[in-house]
Amino acid sequence: LEAVLNGLTDRSLATIDDLKTLVNDVTKAQGVKKGLVMKSMRAALMGALQGPDLMESWLILRQRGFDVPRLKEALALS
Repeated sequence: LEAVLNGLTDRSLATIDDLKTLVNDVTKAQGVKKGLVMKSMRAALMGALQGPDLMESWLILRQRGFDVPRLKEALALS
């Protein structure tokens, strides 16, 4: 999650494809499976492990400025 958060502050991400690229870059750089990152992101952003499409939901949260605070809060809890 920390690597994703760093990627969010380093880039201008305005589309679902931008967010997917960020997740792919993080999984490759960290050497972790994409599923693990996606589950962690869903839990941090949505507060649940199941729900609507994560990328679409994340984009809406990003457009409203809610994604970074939620990720920071999740990191503080861990």
